[in-house]
Amino acid sequence: MYGQREMSVEQINNTTGAVVYLHHDQQGSTRLLTGSTGKVEGKCSYGAYGVPTCEGTATTPLGYDAQYTSPDTGLIYMRARVYDPATAQFLTVDPLDAISGAPYNYADDNPVNDADPSGLLFGIPGTPSTNEVLKVVSHVAGAVAVVGSITAAGCAVVAAPTVVGEAACGVVATGALAAGAVATAADTYLAATGAQSPGSAIFDALGLGTGVGGEVFEGALGDEELGAYAKTYGALLSAAAYGEAFAESAFGCG
Repeated sequence: MYGQREMSVEQINNTTGAVVYLHHDQQGSTRLLTGSTGKVEGKCSYGAYGVPTCEGTATTPLGYDAQYTSPDTGLIYMRARVYDPATAQFLTVDPLDAISGAPYNYADDNPVNDADPSGLLFGIPGTPSTNEVLKVVSHVAGAVAVVGSITAAGCAVVAAPTVVGEAACGVVATGALAAGAVATAADTYLAATGAQSPGSAIFDALGLGTGVGGEVFEGALGDEELGAYAKTYGALLSAAAYGEAFAESAFGCG
């Protein structure tokens, strides 16, 4: 059973049916375990980097940062990576190393004030997770790509005959492609980490490719009509990607 911040608050023994309640500190680490009567049956304390010291009859694998700790190795599974509290290091490089500049460090080497339950630097309590940030980026970029693609599709007919209109159309088309590329990257990452189905990324990529094709038809081949058709299809694909990503995020379907 899960409580606030998606932390487990109840643990049931599948064999005996005994219920144990998990109590967490501000960081999210499990500190106290109580039975159905409220009696304390186990308690844990942790070193700054997560080395546990536990006592009592009740135990839980959900200890430091409320993440799963292997009873065999003592390693902690933190979603994106596995963490070793004995060495205060992750076993693999941070996927966001280019941003964090901390390939193996836990919580930016500041475990007293920060935590790292997702295995990523952005997974610090009180701040949005990486996936939450990227979902917002995906929605905003997706909406810009849809509006920009639709505008660019009709631009050749409505505004392009004038010099100013042609320049404005070019800016809109470039903006739509850039937004499509950002949405594609965000949705691809979300799909790769299992936070979102791959459908949005696929539609994004197809929309982006079709939009680029429209630019090629108009620019290199001089076929504005075919370019407009390609951009229209690109807009529809971008709209499908945006709609699927938004529905999955808002309603849990996709």
